Amino acid sequence: MARSEREPVALVGVDFPALPALVPYWQVQGGWLGVDFDNRNTMLGKTLARQLELNLGDDITLVKDNGERKTFRIKGIIESGDAMDNVMLLNIGVVQAWTDNHDRISYALASLANDNDAVTAYAKRLSAENPQLDIHPIRKVSAAEGQILHKIKGLMGLVCIIILLLSSLCVNTSLTAMTHERRREFALQSALGASDRQITAQIVRETLTMTTLAIAIGLILGLILAQILGHVVFHAGIPLRWPVLPLAAVLSLTVAAVAVALPLKRVLALQAAVVLKGA
Repeated sequence: MARSEREPVALVGVDFPALPALVPYWQVQGGWLGVDFDNRNTMLGKTLARQLELNLGDDITLVKDNGERKTFRIKGIIESGDAMDNVMLLNIGVVQAWTDNHDRISYALASLANDNDAVTAYAKRLSAENPQLDIHPIRKVSAAEGQILHKIKGLMGLVCIIILLLSSLCVNTSLTAMTHERRREFALQSALGASDRQITAQIVRETLTMTTLAIAIGLILGLILAQILGHVVFHAGIPLRWPVLPLAAVLSLTVAAVAVALPLKRVLALQAAVVLKGA
């Protein structure tokens, strides 16, 4: 608790750069404080701001019993739907210094994806490493996040399967059209003495070259679009997961191999005399 020029207020010292990721559901009027050394600005809960009749851009002054005063500019007003609507948020270092609680932290909140009950496992590990601390997961939130995560994974898996099927059909159609247009070329090669093995190797090399180029372009575009989607929807970047790269390459090569099988079979079945006579 601290005393302002108007009435006592509850101070909460926070790590502002980390806060948006922990409470993305907060509605913020104005803006977040973006650095952990800002000692001139503050954020107020909506209820407290209304109670003190303060708005964005106004100043609020804290006063100590010894007459020391410090003024802060209101940069943001938050609406959380809980007790945080009644507090004044400052960078944690400012609150520690103002209340003479240097380097003291009373509460810490961590957020992580609850994949395979990762929250409970992480809480147990922290409790074992820090027995003096009271550590426990927020089970209602972690369970809900876990259910949502599993549903999203299932949906994304289904989408990937559908995309792979459609991609295979598209690649098969393109290769079929390409080999049909070049049937006279393949027939002429066969007539000049090219074996089925040589023709097969040529088609496989061309398909492999196109597939490699498509993989590179797809990975680059996928990474760019993922970052755009992450910032638009989740207001956060999506880190690159390196195991995805070989998996994407293997899947792409598999799709290409399946798609080229039918066109290759048709090319090898061509009768050179019939095709060239028709030309």
